[in-house]
Amino acid sequence: MLLTEKIKLEGSRLELLNFLKRFNAACNYASGIAFQNKLWHWFPLQKATYYKIREDYLLPSAATLCVIRKVAASYKDRNKRSINQI
Repeated sequence: MLLTEKIKLEGSRLELLNFLKRFNAACNYASGIAFQNKLWHWFPLQKATYYKIREDYLLPSAATLCVIRKVAASYKDRNKRSINQI
């Protein structure tokens, strides 16, 4: 079964695009910290990055937690924890 729902976004498309750019930049920052300090689990990563992400990227609390969990989930696979050189 496939469910589809139409929603109306509040605000402009430009605001949404700006939010997504800040979200992606925060993910890149958190990923760098996770890789440098080998913080593979979400909790130590949250301790190391939460306030910096909130302050620098102006993300709400829920979005900041999504950033941290998304980055931690991407490093869950041990194969993604190393730099592959060709």
